Amino acid sequence: MRWSGIFLSLIMVISLLLPLSSGMAIVSFTTSDVIKVFPGDYTYGYLRVQNPSSFDYKLISFRNYWITDSQGNSVDFFNFSLEERNYGGWKSGDTRIVYYNISCEKGVKPGLYTLHLRFLGTTVDGDLQIINLQVRIYVVESPVEFVYAKAYVKERPYSPYALNGETIIVLAQVRNLGHKPIALRESVSFVKAGKVYFSKTTEKTVGAGVNVLTMEIPVGMKWPEGSYLLKYTLAYGNDTYTYAKEFSVRLGVRVVSVSIKSTEVESGDKNVAYATVTSEREGNVEFYVKSTVEDTLVDSYRKVVTVSPGTTVFQLPLPTNVTGNVTVHISASFKGISLGSFVLSYTVKSPPRLLNVTYDRVGKDEVEFRILVLNPNSWTVNGTLQYRVSAGGEVLYKDSIAAVLKPGRNTLKLKLKLPLEERVDYEFVLSAMGHAEKSTGYLYLPKPTPTATSTTSTSTTSSVPSNTTTTQTGGTSHLGLFGVLLVVILLVLAGVYFLTREEPKKKRRQRPKPKRRSPLGRFKRPKPPRFLENKELPKK
Repeated sequence: MRWSGIFLSLIMVISLLLPLSSGMAIVSFTTSDVIKVFPGDYTYGYLRVQNPSSFDYKLISFRNYWITDSQGNSVDFFNFSLEERNYGGWKSGDTRIVYYNISCEKGVKPGLYTLHLRFLGTTVDGDLQIINLQVRIYVVESPVEFVYAKAYVKERPYSPYALNGETIIVLAQVRNLGHKPIALRESVSFVKAGKVYFSKTTEKTVGAGVNVLTMEIPVGMKWPEGSYLLKYTLAYGNDTYTYAKEFSVRLGVRVVSVSIKSTEVESGDKNVAYATVTSEREGNVEFYVKSTVEDTLVDSYRKVVTVSPGTTVFQLPLPTNVTGNVTVHISASFKGISLGSFVLSYTVKSPPRLLNVTYDRVGKDEVEFRILVLNPNSWTVNGTLQYRVSAGGEVLYKDSIAAVLKPGRNTLKLKLKLPLEERVDYEFVLSAMGHAEKSTGYLYLPKPTPTATSTTSTSTTSSVPSNTTTTQTGGTSHLGLFGVLLVVILLVLAGVYFLTREEPKKKRRQRPKPKRRSPLGRFKRPKPPRFLENKELPKK
């Protein structure tokens, strides 16, 4: 084996020294790699070379090379070499790695050149063959090779859109084909509908080999939502590399819907609005709720709620202490950014109230009841007034009348004949809008006297417009008129009497007689005698 190897080597050396025979078979190897070199510089690397032929080679030796331009003319301003000249055991279909070094003189015109490599191969059958390999050479004007660029959201790298307040990172990889540091001009812009929201230009120095460059775009909190165009540019001399990508910007908080619990409520009941909020971030959402009735402000407040990623439903209380059609304006904001405005409406109903019951005696045995009712709504309400009048344990009247109640105060009138000198109990029940209010009381009608006048009870007055409904039962109109005339005649007679009567004469005032005094005058009781003792004797 040792002698056969020595013999094979001698044959290869002799074959290299001899001129190639025109009768030798020619085979081509292939590679898809490209060599890039900058004028006045050098580079090195490797080629992936494949043996596409059907021959298996014991030994392949590099023989020579030449380089041609794009027109096929041979040029000599390149120097090329392989790290290894001999390659053994190269079978059919195999791919081998071939390392190289190449340099280019200054002033070489940039463009495409072809490197021709010639090898001499010995097959396993002992045949000698010529092997050719062609490699493309690009002489580039700029030593900078733009490898790739990408943009992503710093806080959420896999998100296809950015949220207001986040940061977009632009990452670019470049290769310096030369061996000296070079300065690059890097710029980025963020544009929406022709308006530039961010732009920045800077210079960076890159060394030989692969370099990674980054730039940041801080997305403003108040930038409008929508689609933006990110444009990244890397320039060296007259060469420019550009990367562009569309980015969507979202606030990340949205009020999906606002609804109301009930469109009709009764005064004092609970009513709320429901606000559904979806969020991709944490923060505070502020709601401003303003309620009006006929353009008059009845309630307003602000409410701050905390949102987190997901969907949350918030309740916003609504006023029900008013009556009428309520219009609610709801606006929402996140960090000073409007999330939209919403308008809701609902009706607050309040049942009519029976304020008081008074009566007037309009005849000898006839009484007119006045039932004061307040309708707080802004619309007419239909109801029923039931009454029950009894005396001496017997029901005198029991019936109901329809009550059409206009907005404001309404007075319902009812005339009834009642017994004299007997306690009469009455009860009134007002039914409307599913509610009932009751008022009870009693009265006593004495027999009329010539000087007696009709007894009248009055109710409190109000600035609310009053509407009057009169209902008469138990008597006729001429009896009422007769009673009124009788009262007027009695008042006239009483006035004549007081005007024509003589006033009694005033008596002269007499002076009271003085009291009789005793002729002895005033009597003074004598004092008891006093005796002095020795110790009380006067001193000399």
